[in-house]
Amino acid sequence: MTVSLKNITVRLGRASDSRVAIDSMTLDFESGEQVAIIGPSGAGKTTLLHTLACAHEPAAGTALIDGLNPRRMKDAEGTRLRGQA
Repeated sequence: MTVSLKNITVRLGRASDSRVAIDSMTLDFESGEQVAIIGPSGAGKTTLLHTLACAHEPAAGTALIDGLNPRRMKDAEGTRLRGQA
């Protein structure tokens, strides 16, 4: 399974006072690759993981799993794809 994030920006909070948690991040994970996410508190590690699990939708950019956007799929198909991630 490959995961690709292209120029994603993730905002947290209510729309009127949301703050940028991830700004224009691009990452690619290949099938079988092991990745460590490290950084100081507040750097966006948990937000990144939530975005990869489709719990946060990027405000900008694209998040793909095996070349497919799970947010653009029908409910059952998207759920199945997200369950594989």
